[in-house]
Amino acid sequence: MKYFYKQNQDGSFTLGSGYIVPQGFTEYIKGQEPLELRQWLDKQKFDNAKQSKIKELKDKRDSLVDQIIVTISTGESLNGDEASQTRMTRAISALPDDTTTIDWIDANNAAVVLTKPKLLEALTLAGQEQTKIFATYNQYRQQVLSATTVEDIEAIAW
Repeated sequence: MKYFYKQNQDGSFTLGSGYIVPQGFTEYIKGQEPLELRQWLDKQKFDNAKQSKIKELKDKRDSLVDQIIVTISTGESLNGDEASQTRMTRAISALPDDTTTIDWIDANNAAVVLTKPKLLEALTLAGQEQTKIFATYNQYRQQVLSATTVEDIEAIAW
């Protein structure tokens, strides 16, 4: 198997492998690439590491948001993920006053009865927790964007 490359007009490279080196390509031995090809490959590896780490961090952020559970002052534990926050917002808007009740399913799948103030408290707590998660994500993302080596990027963990 032979490895080959061609430098494009924009400075990037096209790489390939096969048994025959195509016309317009230059053969190289892995580990003995020309300096400009090695630098380009290193930049590609660095850029890919950044993209991969940011995706990993986003996935972690989204997973944590999906797991938000809040406990309101009266002791009920409620799901606080984004879909639950949307449902709370709709219920708060629909309830005519602070004393009208609504049947709800809590985080333990038990039926509870809530009022507008209880839903508003839960929504506020869920929003605060989500904000903390997003702030943490942004701190890690900034670390990734500021990293100067692949090793620095790989060392970043939630």
